Amino acid sequence: MWLLLLVALTGALTTDQSRVLVERYNRVQASIEESDYSRAAGELNGMVRDFGGSEFGDELRFALAETYFNLGQYQRSLGTFRQLLDSPRHGYIRPEAMYGAALCYIMLGNHAQARLMLEDLSKQGGYDRDDRTAFAFGVLSYFQGDYRLAIERLSGLTMPEARFFLAKSHSREGKPLQALLEFKEITSEVPNTPLATMAHFAAGQALFLNHDFDGARAKFQFFIDEFPASGLADYAHYFLGCALIARGDHAAATEHLLPLTRHRDNFLAAHAGYFIGYAEMALGKPEDAVERFQRVRANYPNTKIASFANLQLSQAMLATADTVQTLLSTSQLAGMFRTGELSGVGNYLSGVIFYQTGEYAGAAGQFETILTRYAETALREPAAAMLLLSLNTAGQFEKAVAIGAKYVADYPGDTTAWRARTLYFLADGLYYYRKYHEADAHYQRAYTLDASADIAPYARLGRCYCLYHLGRLEEAAGGFKGLLAARTTDTLYTISAYLGYGYSLFNKGDFLASLDVFEALSNTFPDNELASVPGHFYSGYCYYQLEYYGQAVDAWTLLMNKYPEGNQKVPEAAFRTGDTYFKALEYDKALAAFAFVVERHPASEYAPPSQALIAQCWYNQRRYLDAVREYQKFLDLYPSDPQGPSVRKSLENSYYLAGQEDSLVMEDFLKRFPQSDMAAQGQYDKGKALFDAGRYEEAALELQKTVVNFPGSLLAGDAQLLTAESYAQAEDWKQAARAYRKFLDYFPEHEQQAGAWFNLGTALFNVDDYAESLTAFQRILDDHGDSEYAESAQQNIEICRKRLGAGVVEENPPESGSGIAPESPPEAEGSSQGGQQ
Repeated sequence: MWLLLLVALTGALTTDQSRVLVERYNRVQASIEESDYSRAAGELNGMVRDFGGSEFGDELRFALAETYFNLGQYQRSLGTFRQLLDSPRHGYIRPEAMYGAALCYIMLGNHAQARLMLEDLSKQGGYDRDDRTAFAFGVLSYFQGDYRLAIERLSGLTMPEARFFLAKSHSREGKPLQALLEFKEITSEVPNTPLATMAHFAAGQALFLNHDFDGARAKFQFFIDEFPASGLADYAHYFLGCALIARGDHAAATEHLLPLTRHRDNFLAAHAGYFIGYAEMALGKPEDAVERFQRVRANYPNTKIASFANLQLSQAMLATADTVQTLLSTSQLAGMFRTGELSGVGNYLSGVIFYQTGEYAGAAGQFETILTRYAETALREPAAAMLLLSLNTAGQFEKAVAIGAKYVADYPGDTTAWRARTLYFLADGLYYYRKYHEADAHYQRAYTLDASADIAPYARLGRCYCLYHLGRLEEAAGGFKGLLAARTTDTLYTISAYLGYGYSLFNKGDFLASLDVFEALSNTFPDNELASVPGHFYSGYCYYQLEYYGQAVDAWTLLMNKYPEGNQKVPEAAFRTGDTYFKALEYDKALAAFAFVVERHPASEYAPPSQALIAQCWYNQRRYLDAVREYQKFLDLYPSDPQGPSVRKSLENSYYLAGQEDSLVMEDFLKRFPQSDMAAQGQYDKGKALFDAGRYEEAALELQKTVVNFPGSLLAGDAQLLTAESYAQAEDWKQAARAYRKFLDYFPEHEQQAGAWFNLGTALFNVDDYAESLTAFQRILDDHGDSEYAESAQQNIEICRKRLGAGVVEENPPESGSGIAPESPPEAEGSSQGGQQ
C-alpha cells in the first residue's frame, strides 16, 4: 500500500507538496523499519490531518490503521479501517480494508463479525483465492477453538505466519511432535525475526500444553539463554517455573517465579504468586504459602487465579494440576535532457563542448535539439552521429539504438562520411547492448560506404568483436590478424586488435598460439596497463591450460607485483595463483595469495571466494579453530554473499570438529549453533558424556535439549531413550516411566521399541504399579514376541500377576539380579544407549 502511495505522488500534488509528503513518508518508513510504531503513528496522524482531504487520504488512513494494528491498538485500527469501508475514495482499497478489519475483529474477540467480514471479502474479485483470506479464516478457526478446521485451512499455505498458527493448532490437537517440526521449519526459514523468536517460545508452550514437562523445561531454558532481551523472556521463566513444579523441583521453580511477582503484567504476577504458594506448600512451608495465597487474593481480586488462591487457603494440600496458559500472538501485517535556445550552429558547438568536458547528457540534449528543430540543415547528420556517440559514452545504449535505428530509417539516402560515422556509432550501441547480429550488419554497412575511409578500420575491428561474441572464432581470429598493422599510429586500436586475436585463439583452445600473442603484447607495451595487464594475465592462463603451472604462477605473480592495486584482473590473477597452490596442497603459498586478494582488493568479486578458501586451507590442515576464525571473518566481511549458506555450514563443521578435540569449544559450538544439524550430535554427545560420568540428572536435561530442539533428528529417539535410562540409573522410577512413555509415543518406529516397553514395565513395577507394568510386558509378547525380551517379559508377567493377586507388596522384596526369578521384581533391560544393565 505504501508503494501505491509513493507512485501516486508523481502525478497529483505540487512539487513542494510532493517533496514534503515524500520526506514525511520516508520518516514514517524509517520508524516502521525500526519497529517504532508509536512514532510512525504520530507522523501518520499528522499526514492524515494535512493530506487526508487529498486523493491520497485513503492510502494514508490505511497505513495509519496498519500502524495501530502493529501497536496492538486493535479498536483504533478497526475504527480507521471502518472509516475507509464507509467512504472509500478508491475501489481497490475497500477489500484491503475489509481484510484489515477482519483481523481486528479476530484480535478483539468478535469472531462473528470477523466471519461476516471475511465472507464478504471472499466475494471480492480474486480474494476467494488469496492466501491471506485462507490465512485469516484459519486464524479465526484457531481463536474459535476449532483446531481441526484451522489445520485444514492453514495446511499448504507457505506464509510463515500461517505455519505458525498451523503449528499451534497441531499443539492444541495433542500433536506436539508435529508442532515442533513446524516450529523448527519457521526458525530455519526466517531466523533472527520476531516470528522466529515467537516460534521458539510457542514450541515450549506446545510441550507444556501436552504435559511434556521435561521437554518444556529444556525448551524454555533454551529460550531464556538465547533470547534474554525478548519481551517473552519473563513468560518463559513463568512456564519454566511451572514445568519444574510439574516435575517436582519446587525449589528451582521459585527461583524463576519470584522475580515475576513484581511484574507490571498483573496477570503474570498473579499467577507467579499463586504457583510460588503451590511450591512452598510442597516444600513444607505452609505459613509462607498462606501468606503468598493471601497476597494473590488481595492484590488481584478480579482474576480467576484469585479463586484458586482462596481454595488453597482452605485446603491443606494443593489441588491436582490446573495448568494456566498465556496466549501471546501478534500478526505482522509489512530524464532530462537539457535543451538550449541557440541556433543550430550554436547548439552543435555547445554539444561538442559539453562532450569534451564529459557532460554527455548535456551534449546529447544539444544534438537532439538540432534533430528536432533544425532537421533540414546540413548539421542534421553530424548532430545524429554525435548524439549517438554521446549516448554511447554515457552508457545509454538502449536509447542510442532506438534513436539511431529510427533516424537511419527516416533518412536512408545520406551517403556522406558522416553517415558512415552514424552507422558506426549505431553499430557500437548495438554491440554494447549485446545485439551482435544487428551490430555486425551495421559495421559492414559503415565500412562499405565510399566515403568511409577514415572509419572503415574501426568498423572492421568492431565486426571482428561481433564475430568473436557470436562464436565464429575462426573468422574472428583471421579478421583480427589482418588488422594488427592497420593503424600502427593508434596504440589503442593496435592493442584492441592484439587482444581480440589472443582471445579468439584462446577460446579456440589454441593455447600455445594465444600465449605467443599475449606475451608479445605485454613485451611490446610493457608500460601500458591496457596491454600489459591482460598480457600477463592471459599468458599465465595459457600456461595453466598447457599444464605449465609454475610458469602460470610466475606470470600471475609478475602481474601482482607490477600492479598490486587498481586493476580488476590483478585480484583474479592472485586468486588463480592461490587456487593453483591450493590444488597442489601447498597451503602456505595459497594462503599468501588469497590474503593478497582480500587485503589489497577487498571490493573485488574474488575477495569472498579467496576468504572462503583461506578458511578451507586451515580446514584441510585440520587446524579447525583457525578455520573457524577465517570462516567467521568471511561472514563478517561479506554477510550477503551467495556463498554465505555454504560458508556457515563449513563454519559449523569446523566448530564441531574443533569441539571434538576440546569440550569447551563444543560448549561454545552448542551455544552458537543451537539449530545446526551437527548440534544434535554435539548436544547428544554432551548428554551421553554426563550419563557415562554418572551425572544422571544433568544428563537428562542435556539429552532433552536434543529431543526438543532437534525433533526431526535421527538422534532424537536415542536421546529420549537415554533420558529414560538416566532416570532409571538414578532410580527415579516415576520420571523414568514418564520418559519411556514419551519415547514410545514420539518414536514408534525406533528399533528399541521392545527394550523400551520392557524397561517401562520395570520402571512401573518399581513404583508398585503392577497392573500397568503387566500391560507393558504383555505389549512385548503381543508386538515383539520374537525379541530377546520375550522370555523375560513372560516371567515378569507372572511376577506382576502374583503381586496383583496378593494385593500388597512384600515388605522386603528381593533385589534385582542378573536374571528374572519368580517373586523377584523385574529388572530393566539395557539398550544400545548404555542404560541400566
